[in-house]
Amino acid sequence: MPFAPGNNANPTGRPKGSRNKRTQEILDLIEQRGDKDPLDFLSSVVSTPLGFEVYSQEHRIQAANYLLPYKHSKLASTPMPRYITDPVQLPHPEPTSLEQVSANINFISVAQADGRIDLDFASSLITGYRALAGNLIAEEELKLKLANSPLAVHDTGP
Repeated sequence: MPFAPGNNANPTGRPKGSRNKRTQEILDLIEQRGDKDPLDFLSSVVSTPLGFEVYSQEHRIQAANYLLPYKHSKLASTPMPRYITDPVQLPHPEPTSLEQVSANINFISVAQADGRIDLDFASSLITGYRALAGNLIAEEELKLKLANSPLAVHDTGP
């Protein structure tokens, strides 16, 4: 059962937005030693006026690359939403066995080959059904292991 919104498994855990212990230890060590803040140092490398040959152009570019995510963070690529215009009627809409999953994969492959669904959509569906097949196989393996376990309780009857 999932947790209710706002609740988690460890309500006394690290507060949101705080640093983890190791990161805080490293930052404390930098401060204790009197070292320059790494961001300040990289910024000074990038902003050293040209003509002062303290840092090469390659060093300046490398420092700028390290600073870049702090100024311009990367946005995660958002997949394009998929809209199904013509619903696909699968032989087994809610498969519960490997045979049913296999039948659905075969149906999708034939529908793609016939041009009834596009390649991208067919690949996406097949990937999902392969994951489902893997889960069904893992579930069966677990049942077998539990049944053959020396700790398993076998009913011998009266």
